[in-house]
This record gives sequence, structure tokens and C-alpha cells, in this order.
Amino acid sequence: MSIFVQSLLGALVIDVERNQDLEGALTDADTMKLKGLTAPPTPAQLADAANQLWDFVDGPFPNSFFIQSAMKDVDGKPLVLDIKGGKPAIGAEVQVNRKKDTTNAQQNEGARNQLWQWKAPPNPLGPDGPGPDGPIHREPVGHRTGY
Repeated sequence: MSIFVQSLLGALVIDVERNQDLEGALTDADTMKLKGLTAPPTPAQLADAANQLWDFVDGPFPNSFFIQSAMKDVDGKPLVLDIKGGKPAIGAEVQVNRKKDTTNAQQNEGARNQLWQWKAPPNPLGPDGPGPDGPIHREPVGHRTGY
């Protein structure tokens, strides 16, 4: 099932600019399509919103995934979010590109610019602080103190 990826700043979602189904098309934030429907969307409405609908597809590394568009390229191949140029540079543009093959170790390495992972921010108070790694959160389920 494809989903919208919505910003907490409002009804903006990740969008492939100008609904382009071409490799190298840039992404941006745009108003969510299909908003305010009172009935399930029609196939035509879903097709129109494909540039804003995404799937998370398992990648070759632990905890890695592709963010795959509901759109396909002109040859019917999957398009995924891709860091343009494959270089880890601050401010690098994010585009869609044909999903790279990941059937061997060399291809896996070459696909890193299309692979993503969830990362939690570090706990600034360390392992003994009140954050998710702190002692309050490390108590076994069912263990209560102070009763």
C-alpha cells in the first residue's frame, strides 16, 4: 500500500516535481492530492497522485530500505528517491531515479545513494538520562517501583 509522506509543517508532502516519470526528476514539497475526498479515490485520481505516493521497500543492508514512488519510469521500471550524483554532500538534491539492482555485493555498494534508514537522535543526557536509553525506560515490562 502506497502512502503520502507528509511534513509536520502542514499538508505538504514529498512530491515528484511536475509529475515527471523521468529519471533525474527532482522532488519538492507540494499540497497533498486526494485531500478532502468523501469516497475512495478512483483509479484516475490514484494515477494523478502517484507522484506523491511512496512505498518502503527492503534494501540489501540491515535496516535499509528504498523509498519507492508509486510512479514508474517510461519503461515501467520502479523509481526511487536518490541522492543526485551519489555524493554525500550537504545540500545535495534529492531526485527520483530507476531503482538500482542489488543482487550482489558490488551492486549493493553502488545503490547506497538510493538506500535510507531510520535514525533516532542521540540521547543528549547519555545512558543514565531520562531518554529512551535511560533507566526509566530500561525497566522490564511489569516491573514497578514505589508501590
